[in-house]
Amino acid sequence: MKAAKLKLLTLPLLFAMCGCSDSESGLFFSCISVNTANSVFKEYEKFDGECTYKRDFKNETVVSVSTTTKSGTLVLKVLNADTSEEYYAGNLTEDFSFTVTVPSGKCSMHVEGKEHSGSFKFSWADKQ
Repeated sequence: MKAAKLKLLTLPLLFAMCGCSDSESGLFFSCISVNTANSVFKEYEKFDGECTYKRDFKNETVVSVSTTTKSGTLVLKVLNADTSEEYYAGNLTEDFSFTVTVPSGKCSMHVEGKEHSGSFKFSWADKQ
């Protein structure tokens, strides 16, 4: 039990140290969430709200995005966190996957769910 509490307390510190910044608002029903050093994944019965995942990439980076949709709509944006320059923006109502190459610097991955049932995943790696 103490080890589990320690992990929960150190996780926010690790994200702060690696230049990560996440914000989530709204409602998730029956949600599975996995947030690692190089990916964010959520699967849920219903999502109404917004999530923003900010990362500071040291090198040019390939961001991979995949979604599944049973119902509803997802609005996705991958953009420069400082200038709001959009690298990708779209309204998705069906399963979709794509990659986008972003320059080094601060990147924001934004998701807005509108009665969406399904999942989304962002993953990233340095461009080879």
